[in-house]
Amino acid sequence: MVLDSAVDPSRFGRHTNLAMATGAEPAFREWSRLVARRDRVYHLGDTPAKVRAAFWQQVARADRAPIRYRGTDEAHQGAAVTGDAIRDWLRADFANAPYQAARELADLRTSPATRPDPAPASGTADPADDNAIALNLAVMCGDNSASWPRDPARYRLDAVRAKARNPLYGDFTANITPRAFWPKGSEAATRVDNTVGALVVQNQWDSQTPLSEGLAMHRALHGSRLVQVQGGRGHVVYGLPDAPACVTLTVNAYLTTGHLPARDITCRS
Repeated sequence: MVLDSAVDPSRFGRHTNLAMATGAEPAFREWSRLVARRDRVYHLGDTPAKVRAAFWQQVARADRAPIRYRGTDEAHQGAAVTGDAIRDWLRADFANAPYQAARELADLRTSPATRPDPAPASGTADPADDNAIALNLAVMCGDNSASWPRDPARYRLDAVRAKARNPLYGDFTANITPRAFWPKGSEAATRVDNTVGALVVQNQWDSQTPLSEGLAMHRALHGSRLVQVQGGRGHVVYGLPDAPACVTLTVNAYLTTGHLPARDITCRS
């Protein structure tokens, strides 16, 4: 078995959502370091602190009045973008597509504010996105974990606290989901006590299942081996066009021979 971008099995449930907030912050800092080195291209600042400040300036600006996006991202072309939308939209791109995120932020800086009464967004919801959210909830909420509170006030308080700790994404991951109103799940938490090996693959800068989660899975699985991609960005490693050869060769060798590496492996992105 190969587990690519794993979660902490001992804290499955609401913690898996909350971990995204802790993973987003280091990915954000790493993104600002990369973009600062390319200030001549994106003009967002020549230090990581200036790049992060440029991001928060646009969030604050969009909080005051949504920004009418005009730029290179066709999916958001013409959309009235709020501060919350900027945080949610760019958060995944910080790790998955850092220079695309830089270009999108540069576009936002030159996009106009909306009029006081902006026209509603046109179009319909993307069925693929809708299905993905429904499937995620079914998986995350199908166990009988007590980690999901029932009281909406608890979520509101947790969201305020989480945003103070992790301002980029904390309140999103701590906020309420349909799970608060669903019946108790039927599946008991899995007790990890494996007798066969497994290979865990993990990027360093994964903002969705952070490195700490993959390390926890590695510790929980007896005799497992870890393939960690130093400098690796984004969620999911194996099988992507830019996957390091080191990862591809290690995973393929294990799947075809059944033999785990003799020790943990560190690859470079």
